Amino acid sequence: MSLPKVTMIATAEREDCGIETYTSSLQSSMDVDIERFGVPLRSRNPLDYIRRGIAIFRDDSDTIHLQHEYGIYGPKSVWSWPFLLAIWAKRKIDDVTVITTFHSAWSDDTVDPPLENLKRIYVTANNRLLAAITDEGLFLSEETLEEFRKTADVNARVIPHGVQTDVRHTDEAEAKRHFGVDPDETLVVGPGYVRPQKGFEDVVEMARESNKYTFMIGGGAQDDSHRSYADGIRRRIPDGMQMTGVLDEDDFHRLFSAMDVAVLPYNVVTQSGIINWCVAYDVPVVTSDLDRFKQLESEYGFPLTYPKGDIQAGLTTVGEALERDFTDEIERYRSEHSMSRVAEVHKDLYS
Repeated sequence: MSLPKVTMIATAEREDCGIETYTSSLQSSMDVDIERFGVPLRSRNPLDYIRRGIAIFRDDSDTIHLQHEYGIYGPKSVWSWPFLLAIWAKRKIDDVTVITTFHSAWSDDTVDPPLENLKRIYVTANNRLLAAITDEGLFLSEETLEEFRKTADVNARVIPHGVQTDVRHTDEAEAKRHFGVDPDETLVVGPGYVRPQKGFEDVVEMARESNKYTFMIGGGAQDDSHRSYADGIRRRIPDGMQMTGVLDEDDFHRLFSAMDVAVLPYNVVTQSGIINWCVAYDVPVVTSDLDRFKQLESEYGFPLTYPKGDIQAGLTTVGEALERDFTDEIERYRSEHSMSRVAEVHKDLYS
């Protein structure tokens, strides 16, 4: 069966963005002719998105696949409106099929003071517009789908995130030295962008309570909206601990070669992107006891979870992760969550 012409909307190639990395990895795993349609990342100029909306309206594809993340479209996703309305008009007039992969979901739980009621109205309206343009929604975790459905309903399925294939191993000792860490030290890392949902306070407190390991936060604030949180974390880190700031592509890969164990003390999980990077590099993972992580632990024996906020339990779990051999668990997870399997789901959907 021949596949329709597909246009994939995501951030442009080589942007410093997880959506770009995911999209490129997915495309490279599919033997399907897909046209990549790049949108600006966090531009403050609405004309950038209006122009791209006009261009997508003129596109002649049978299927549009939107890789959606709110933060792409400027402050508070405000410039997503002209772009999404262009897709809505395209869908109505040209009868194209629109698939949306939701990499996160805003809901009532997302808003905080001030003007909470106004923010709730905005979040609900934004999500309902996303639902209105979407024929099929793809979510990367049950939690993300549940959050989205608090404000808008959509025809949807949950799919695996997929283990990345772009692996660039560096010698562990060399990688540690690159980050200023003695190769003989055990390196415990909280990797990823630093924002409140990640709960990196636990990593800081573990560093304060333990002298057995070297701790690091491998990331920084992705944009201004999380700058104050990241600055607060940086002020709290003890002597001997570093916070790298946002890493370039090469250092991002080096980090996974350097670390002995990853700690993900998340308050909220919307996808398993960092876990999949850890799997790609065979890194043991310790996480907070969110339902998604506990489900993975029950099914695969990996990652190991601890009660969020219980620092001593977290350190004990880190010790367990360092002592155990996760080869079989990681390999089974990798096999069942391979990007090639995710690619087959997409090809079936496009058909």
